[in-house]
Amino acid sequence: MFEIYSFCRAVDDIADEAGPRHARWQALAGWRRDIDALYTGLGPPNPALQGLARAIHTFGLRREDFRAVIDGMEMDVEADIRRLLS
Repeated sequence: MFEIYSFCRAVDDIADEAGPRHARWQALAGWRRDIDALYTGLGPPNPALQGLARAIHTFGLRREDFRAVIDGMEMDVEADIRRLLS
């Protein structure tokens, strides 16, 4: 659970950061590439994601679920939802 929370927290922090949208989209795209690498085995995964890789393997976590979280964060970057609700 800790690994999943860490992932969600990291991508949420990117979406909520101040600064140019382009940089936030790029950071989220990096996460998308890292998640894809964990599932495809193409290239070594980011060493910081070893715990998440173990959780994915141990519990059969689905790539689509991680991608859906990233998709949601991209929507937040696009519309600045957090600022609209303030």
